[in-house]
Amino acid sequence: VSFLFLSIVCLNDWLFILFFLERAPKPTLTVDPPSGPVTLGGNVTFTCTAPQHTPGMRFKLYKDDAVSSQITGPVHVPEAVFQITGITSQNDGRYHCVYDIPSSVSDRQRVSQTNSCPSPPTRSRVLGSG
Repeated sequence: VSFLFLSIVCLNDWLFILFFLERAPKPTLTVDPPSGPVTLGGNVTFTCTAPQHTPGMRFKLYKDDAVSSQITGPVHVPEAVFQITGITSQNDGRYHCVYDIPSSVSDRQRVSQTNSCPSPPTRSRVLGSG
């Protein structure tokens, strides 16, 4: 999960548009049974826990970098439980989880290109004759 921030800066007649990307905190993944190999035909439960709850969160469980399972829809707690029943050799692999936080779309803002930065304000004086 990432958050994008935009900043527009004008420096020495150059216009810079800066993008900042901030990553959300990592979730934790626990497995039950907690250690060692699992018996063929046994069950495994993965619990993916996000640092905080946000309505509408979506969780995905990956096996060897491919989506193995996902939970979408109304998740009311900051965790999702994934179960694998009847373990076979096809379930061997490395697992990790990811959570997504849906966001609302903001109002649109217009950015127009200019050839240079705005000039600084100037002062004018009127000199009297005489």
